[in-house]
Amino acid sequence: MKNETTVAPPNSMIAIMDRTDPKIPLRMGGRPVAWTASCIVIGTRSEMDGATKIVLTDEIEDDNLTSEMLPVFQGKLETPSCKLDVCTILNKVLLEIPTTSISTMVKVFTNREREPTFVIVSVQK
Repeated sequence: MKNETTVAPPNSMIAIMDRTDPKIPLRMGGRPVAWTASCIVIGTRSEMDGATKIVLTDEIEDDNLTSEMLPVFQGKLETPSCKLDVCTILNKVLLEIPTTSISTMVKVFTNREREPTFVIVSVQK
């Protein structure tokens, strides 16, 4: 399954999480990505400068697509409801995908370190 959207998210951030009981990072600490065991927050292109394309997929990674991208996160995320959401920082769901486990391997790629205009979230089936 592959879902995508193009959006200028409020505060130029998106959260990747299971919305059941996420522990959202308290601060970014000057980094483009911050995470806890249940939530990843990623800075995006400044909302005033335009939109960011976001892809959420559980399909095998396409090396042609990710070869030009920077890996910014790889790890397991708690998914107690067996669902992963990509949300705005105001908790509006942009994309969602079912998972097969309460702990899901997630990889995140961006097209640049700061203010990316393209984000890929790859979820292991």
